[in-house]
Amino acid sequence: THRAIDHALHACRKVLPAEVRVVKIGPSIRSGGGFECYESHAESGLADSTAPHVIGATAFALWSPYTGLRESMFDTVVTDEASQVRVMVAAMAMLHGEKWLFFGDDCQLPPVMLEVDAGGARERSIFRLLKNRGFDTMLEETWRLNAELAEWPSATFYRNRLVSRHDRRLMLSPPSDHPALTSDASAVLVLCG
Repeated sequence: THRAIDHALHACRKVLPAEVRVVKIGPSIRSGGGFECYESHAESGLADSTAPHVIGATAFALWSPYTGLRESMFDTVVTDEASQVRVMVAAMAMLHGEKWLFFGDDCQLPPVMLEVDAGGARERSIFRLLKNRGFDTMLEETWRLNAELAEWPSATFYRNRLVSRHDRRLMLSPPSDHPALTSDASAVLVLCG
């Protein structure tokens, strides 16, 4: 999605040297992300550039006649949320790169499909296809969940291999006196009757 691309480009801009251009081809959802945004590859001036750069775009933008990316080739194509990407859409992006990286989690959302799929939507993702052939590495650390919140998905989906790397808690300003928001516990059950 455009929002995910914008977040990724913002993160790239924060860690890459200033001489590396970080550019989005397509509409920007995030303002102030620190990256450049253009409607087409030609507008960016990168078509003939040999300087290091990162381009963010959707798989569909790579084939659009309006973006100017159809003839572009990239060293590496990175696809995030690959468990939601159907094989044919992934192939659209793969045709533009020499190497590919797919990030995803097939224990989360499968591809969104409009038709009934007897084989199962999860089986139609590029992530599942590659994982079933042994091309996978589990990232065992999470920075999204603290240890208390990571415990259940780790046991339920990841054979207790998922480990939290922070202990953040919700801090409201001003503080709330609602029972779900005042507890030191990260997981709180509130029964409404």
